[in-house]
Amino acid sequence: MNDCNYADECKGGEELLESCIVEEDLGLTFEDLFDLDEIQTIQDAFANATGVASIITQPDGRPITQPSNFCRLCRDIIRHTGKGLENCMRSDAIIGHPNPDGPIVQPCHSGGLWDGGASISAGNKHIANWLIGQVRNKAQNEERMLEYAREIGADEDEFRSALQEVTIMSTEQFQHTCNTLFLFAKQMSQLAYQNIQQQARAIHRRKRAEEALKNSEALYQSLVQYLPQGIFRKDLKGRFTFINQKVCEYVGFKEEEIIGNTDFDLLPKELAEKYQHDDLRVFQTQEMFECIEENQSRSGEKIYVHVIKTPIYNAEGKIIGLQGIFWILLKSREWKKNC
Repeated sequence: MNDCNYADECKGGEELLESCIVEEDLGLTFEDLFDLDEIQTIQDAFANATGVASIITQPDGRPITQPSNFCRLCRDIIRHTGKGLENCMRSDAIIGHPNPDGPIVQPCHSGGLWDGGASISAGNKHIANWLIGQVRNKAQNEERMLEYAREIGADEDEFRSALQEVTIMSTEQFQHTCNTLFLFAKQMSQLAYQNIQQQARAIHRRKRAEEALKNSEALYQSLVQYLPQGIFRKDLKGRFTFINQKVCEYVGFKEEEIIGNTDFDLLPKELAEKYQHDDLRVFQTQEMFECIEENQSRSGEKIYVHVIKTPIYNAEGKIIGLQGIFWILLKSREWKKNC
């Protein structure tokens, strides 16, 4: 193939990949694109520096990371009731909904504390929500929040006690914190897109390599199947791992009768021993073996063949078997006639 044409083909493939990457669902998740231990460290540091609670969830609100700096009210009381946990996850999904204009800031749909959220995307795919909050301000109605304790079946006294421990933060300060969160989430979205580009390119290259391998294998098969010579391969235990159709024609066995078997399963003992000895010589010397030898078909007719055996190596250079090629010189009746 001309190098320029190949380069143009690769460039065209990359451009097509770039144009389709956003629409193509590669099945990649937040966990595939980021190191969760590193993300947990960043999340913990953000929560400690700003005094808010923080967690990263799936788009539907299911947690991805461990909670950072969660208050006792949310961690041990609200989320410990079935209804409270359900409402928390629903609220997390709403607050983490994609919004390109900035963070979503509003009271939690579960406990009523202030929460903020920003979505994390990879291209057009929403892959996570980064949520912060669990703070209150002086304008919030404490009695209304205590009504929620009764609604979800939480202990009202415990709820009131834990509520007093919640961080109080001004609306302005919390908004600034949410704006910072939005910038962090936006940067993570860009990193996610870069990561997914790398993944997509790797998949693209692998598909090209797989296609080239299939084409190469098809070409090889078409060559060896139509050669007038018999072609076979054996592993180190003498088992046939490949044969072409000429082998079947010459010896009178079907492919499924040969593959996985040894010469001892197919031929008289004395011939099998002779072939095994020749094979071992190839394995030990790792040199080509060539001779004219007697063989026998399934019908018992003797044939005289020219055979060449060579070692096969794996990618690490270790011998894994041998490959042989043979062709008939004379059949027994022709041998006797010539004699």
